[in-house]
Amino acid sequence: MLFPLLQYDIPLNIQVWLTFFQRFLFVLVLTIPFDIRDAEDDYLQSIKTFATSFSLKAVKRLCLFLFIVSQVISMYNLAQYYSFSYLALLIMT
Repeated sequence: MLFPLLQYDIPLNIQVWLTFFQRFLFVLVLTIPFDIRDAEDDYLQSIKTFATSFSLKAVKRLCLFLFIVSQVISMYNLAQYYSFSYLALLIMT
């Protein structure tokens, strides 16, 4: 998402960085279940991944935490753009 903004010389403010970070975390959260699924094969082949380096329970907790952080950033961005209160966004989601 940053490349088009850089190409057209759009300034990178805090809103842009928060959106970038939120999307990065969301994509990371989407890839972790596949890492967990392949953990047994990766362990046998000595491949270092999240699931082989840490316990599956810890990786699942990390995934949940990153998802919550991603959604909090998303709600914050929506609240800034639409001028809603955080409580209203929490009820709507």
